[in-house]
Amino acid sequence: LSGGKYYFGRRPDRKVQSMGNMFRISNICEGWEKDKEKIMEMLEEERRKGNLSIYNSRIFNKGSCHGTIDFTPNMTRFSGNPLSVKDLTEGEIFLREQAYRILNICKEVSEYFKNAYISFPAQIGIRESRRLKGLYSLNENDILKGIKHPDGIAKSAYWIDIHCPLGRTKNVHLCKSDCPTDKPCIMLEKYRHLLPTYLYPPNDDYYTIPYRCLLSVNIQNLLACGRCVSATHKGISAIRVMAPCMATGQAAGIAASLSVKERKKLTEIDIERLKRRIRKQGGDV
Repeated sequence: LSGGKYYFGRRPDRKVQSMGNMFRISNICEGWEKDKEKIMEMLEEERRKGNLSIYNSRIFNKGSCHGTIDFTPNMTRFSGNPLSVKDLTEGEIFLREQAYRILNICKEVSEYFKNAYISFPAQIGIRESRRLKGLYSLNENDILKGIKHPDGIAKSAYWIDIHCPLGRTKNVHLCKSDCPTDKPCIMLEKYRHLLPTYLYPPNDDYYTIPYRCLLSVNIQNLLACGRCVSATHKGISAIRVMAPCMATGQAAGIAASLSVKERKKLTEIDIERLKRRIRKQGGDV
């Protein structure tokens, strides 16, 4: 981060969220819905046996479908260090193998998938890596209490969504204090108090991401946006998803523009003017 101070991982083991791969299954024949439940039952059985590293067998969930013959499942999981080329390579290979296993199960169960094929994104999906050490770090309290900051430049209602840093999938969906895993876990054994007990903002409410989360604590005029803004391990899990990332990116771009045009430091620009510019472009702040 250009020499900027940063955070990495959770306390105390410095592990980050698991990575994933959103592949696409295409060219499915019409009528596949007849075998939908059978496919999901088989995927769930393989997950329970430990043959599939998936945290979710609901392959046809809302949001995964493109028309009627394409699916983009979000279900695979790999634990590794996103700063390690070795881990990224191993993860890429492992997750692609998992994707092909999923496709083969679909083909075994349903004739409607006989001509289906897979396509992959250019790179494994990294949910968490370095996080800027900023003038403020969004945290669990901000999310659970729906805190509105005076310098809030983006709204979000997303929740604390930590994909198990150990890559567990059997009996595990999210990382929290009541995790039902039967496998060894240092967090549950020694640091359960550091794990979230509740995950959601107040009903029908939201929290804001302060402008200070975008500003480096030690490098003047350095902005961050997306999943590397200043936040705790729990905090970043809620704002690493697409909508907050786009919103912080928009705010960072406008802030940089105002800084250059007005010949001001990023810490000196008028926050209310920044908000007005965001609203003018259709943002909700």
